[in-house]
Amino acid sequence: MYSRKWIIVLIILMLYCVVIVQSVVAAETYTCILKWGSTGSDPGQFQQSGPYGITVDSVGGVYVVDSGNSRVQKFSSDGIFQYQWGSQGFGNYQFQSPTGIAIDSTNHVTVTMTNKVKQYSVTDTGATFIRDWGSYGTGDGQFQNYPWLLGVDPAGNLYIPDRLNQRVQVFDPSGNFIRKWGQGGSGNGDFNFPNGAAVDHQGNVWITDDNGIQKFSPTGSFISKWPVGYHQGIAVDNNGNIYTAAIIQDKVQKFGPDGTLLAEWGTTGTGLNQFYHPVGIAVDSQGYVYVTDQNFVRKFEKTIDVTPTTCCCCNCNIPSNITVHVVPLSPLVPIVCLTLIVVVYGIKKKKKN
Repeated sequence: MYSRKWIIVLIILMLYCVVIVQSVVAAETYTCILKWGSTGSDPGQFQQSGPYGITVDSVGGVYVVDSGNSRVQKFSSDGIFQYQWGSQGFGNYQFQSPTGIAIDSTNHVTVTMTNKVKQYSVTDTGATFIRDWGSYGTGDGQFQNYPWLLGVDPAGNLYIPDRLNQRVQVFDPSGNFIRKWGQGGSGNGDFNFPNGAAVDHQGNVWITDDNGIQKFSPTGSFISKWPVGYHQGIAVDNNGNIYTAAIIQDKVQKFGPDGTLLAEWGTTGTGLNQFYHPVGIAVDSQGYVYVTDQNFVRKFEKTIDVTPTTCCCCNCNIPSNITVHVVPLSPLVPIVCLTLIVVVYGIKKKKKN
């Protein structure tokens, strides 16, 4: 007869095995479900310098900066071309090396280009010029060549990385300068050429640079940083998770609000789940992730891998746009558990003899 001590040991071992099983229950992956683009200047094509910034409106419309063709193209969420505006030049509907793009809740689209910012009102059929601002320099509201991948907060305020001035500038929805922060360096709140900006629902501002990701308060106070290397575009979903385009590693990374790496995907190439220098990234209200790289836009769907131990709830509270894959339980798990139990039984039997 087993003593109480050995019964407790066996129970602990079985619980340990359950923990092993549960630790592999929820693994996030992303799968490319749509890819569009090719080299050229026709609608739906991009020049080899690549599409840069990308943003998605509240109903799934996708706006892409086609820098090499000096234009913005709008697509449906299915990648179908709808319309475009822009050409090379300095007029209201012209661009000089456009890079970043963001849309606010009033359907105002803001585009950054060399030393200047332009703003448009967009509808289902086209874009109407509203205003522009900016010039070359180091003063408030000025840029040193490259305002980059901007972000917008729920109130419509714009956060623009001013790369060569090593700072972030903030403007109200009408383009009026509000504040700035940052300097070149490696300390907390310093920048090594800021690249992308995104704002979460709490108003926290996330900035990528050549060293990693930094988090700031709405007024620019440093909160934290993650030294994860050179990233370009950055986006935040409705749950506060952070998505970044790792341009050198040719992959996308997803982090929790605390910096925990939740998922990463991509290798170098032109295939569905591959990238060649990804730059822009956006997440829509349904959780679909859009990424730009040279010549292409890709749309990704979240996949949840689960083990059979949780299949009774595989589809519980799972949004329709998330695919659930059932992953067979590794045969090593029950083997390890059984081995542990046999070893304990053998030790007990040996001591009894």
